[in-house]
Amino acid sequence: MQVKLLENKSAEKVCSEQQVYNSKKASEYKRYYSIFSIATLVGSVSTVPIIATDCPKWLCIISAIIVVVSNGINSIFKFHENWLYCRNLSELYKVEYNNYNWGIKDYKNLTVQEKECLFQNNISDLIAKGNMDWSKLEIAGKEEENKKS
Repeated sequence: MQVKLLENKSAEKVCSEQQVYNSKKASEYKRYYSIFSIATLVGSVSTVPIIATDCPKWLCIISAIIVVVSNGINSIFKFHENWLYCRNLSELYKVEYNNYNWGIKDYKNLTVQEKECLFQNNISDLIAKGNMDWSKLEIAGKEEENKKS
């Protein structure tokens, strides 16, 4: 089944745009995950020395709040899962383009027109799979939130 991509865009351009988009989103999610994970770690590690010393109690409370909030944000927004998902999708686009460009795997022994048609179909399938997987991630996240409440 051949799916028409976007008007006036080649499959190569769409593949490149999708790869770059998913790579940027993966970097963004990784940055958020790292920030909130470090905040959780620092808050956790600092709580014991605060309790053990004569520091004001409000420092211990702030430290505990930092741990709970940063851990909660990572859990709610699923930065780790989204980072891995976007990175994987970005790599899939890269692999598909390389296979097409080098004429290997599915693209071996095909004419230029057949290669282009197969590439367009495979990119369309990746986009559809990405959209479907993203929807599943969102639905699973909402179901998990409903179970908690």
